[in-house]
Amino acid sequence: MANPSPVHMDLAGSQFPTYLQHLLISRIKSNWAPPPGSHGLYATIKFTLLKDGQLSGELVLLSASGSRVFDDAARYAILRSVPFPPFPPSYGKEKEEVTVTLQATKRQGF
Repeated sequence: MANPSPVHMDLAGSQFPTYLQHLLISRIKSNWAPPPGSHGLYATIKFTLLKDGQLSGELVLLSASGSRVFDDAARYAILRSVPFPPFPPSYGKEKEEVTVTLQATKRQGF
């Protein structure tokens, strides 16, 4: 059985460029450091991404893990990832709603 990915992303816009989604996931993964002993926990966070790669407004915790330390680590992984790559000019939207689920997996040694 394969281990789950530590970062899952959902986007409101169905036309969001796949390569850009992969860049966002890669950036968040590189900043994701779940606390020790948190294997199996996950948190889902929603945010608004502007076309220049900045965030608009606050991060919204949609699904808490049950551990404040874990939830804070998930928020910080996203905040440390800013700025994200900008949208391509051909995308045409000013912002996009993004939902990210961060999980502690065995692959990460937890």
